[in-house]
Amino acid sequence: MTITTQNLVVKKHRQSYDLKTKRCALNLLNFNKSQGIKSPAKFTSNQLGISNKLITKWAMEADKITSSDMRESAQKIHPGGKRLRQEEEQFAVQFIEERRNVDLALNPLLVAAATVAQFPESFDSVEQCRFWVYSIMDRNNLSIRRKTTDAKSLTEEELMSSKIDFVQEVRNSISFHDYPLKYVINMDETGSHFDITPNSTIARRGSKRVSVQSSNSSNACSIFLAVALDGSKLKPFVVFKGKKDGNLAKGIMKSNLDQRNHYAFQKSGWCDTDTMIIWAKTSLADHLKDCNTPSLLMMDNFSVHQTGPVKEALAELGTSVMYLPPNTTSVTQILDVGVNKQFKGHLQQFQMSHLVQTFEKSGGKVKITRELMSKMIADAWDLVTPTAVTNTARKIGFIDQ
Repeated sequence: MTITTQNLVVKKHRQSYDLKTKRCALNLLNFNKSQGIKSPAKFTSNQLGISNKLITKWAMEADKITSSDMRESAQKIHPGGKRLRQEEEQFAVQFIEERRNVDLALNPLLVAAATVAQFPESFDSVEQCRFWVYSIMDRNNLSIRRKTTDAKSLTEEELMSSKIDFVQEVRNSISFHDYPLKYVINMDETGSHFDITPNSTIARRGSKRVSVQSSNSSNACSIFLAVALDGSKLKPFVVFKGKKDGNLAKGIMKSNLDQRNHYAFQKSGWCDTDTMIIWAKTSLADHLKDCNTPSLLMMDNFSVHQTGPVKEALAELGTSVMYLPPNTTSVTQILDVGVNKQFKGHLQQFQMSHLVQTFEKSGGKVKITRELMSKMIADAWDLVTPTAVTNTARKIGFIDQ
């Protein structure tokens, strides 16, 4: 490439980089991303003196670069026949392994600081050692990784095995205790936001920035839904944000909330022990008011469901509890398998219909009140058919085809 000015012609030679350099650059890029740095590719480019365009290109080819043969870089040794800083490298790798064996987090800067403290004559600074750490990470199959969740992902075989065992356990319990299907219940919580502003919008192709103005509403609620094996549906139980006994709660309870639901307030609008007990004493108790036999409740293994006070409140109603096996709600929970999606679809339709009808009058800033939300929830729940519930129960295997 030739760059011409008025009095000067400068030839800029294209720089080539070996695989080791590319891998070191990718490790540094991943580290910068993990630190939440804005424009990490540009930041990495400035650190290494390599063009932002190349850094971005290498990131797109990361799989190819990291899987390529590294024998060439692994063989780089001191002219005398020994790898440079072997003792330092052995110490650094051991330092990393010891801390990772006990799940301690660490980054290249921490490894560099420890190495410099152990070998102060080997490096001019911790910053110099930090770049060296990236190179030894390559050779020792180490990289910057994001924290993963502890949830266990079951194989298809494990999932089906857990499902079959649980379904058979439920069927045996129904047969042994002679539970009427109306009183074999599945309960679950789902969240819903009042802000119906979409996360996507129509915009010009190639736009580098696409912003969407929010209604700035932080309103959200939790909705407790429950169904029985005969297709019966319990009243929805809605938990709004607010103090349990605050003025807002007292005022709302006396307002025009839809009476097809039960309500409670919690500071974050979440499910906790108190709201679970209120649900048992309202929605569940209403459903069981004519029940002269014991009942069975199936719930996931959320910690709140398993607290002593919740178990006591259920026992007072003559309700036994069976907890779904961990990580199996997608195949064992009636609400997850065939009801929640239908309910949320209806709820979203009501929200979007309200948006369309009031858009012009509101200037595009549509607001959903708690009163209106309560009506939408009740209407959406009314549209979930008993057939949808029983068909899902059959599909899982709780009742016969």
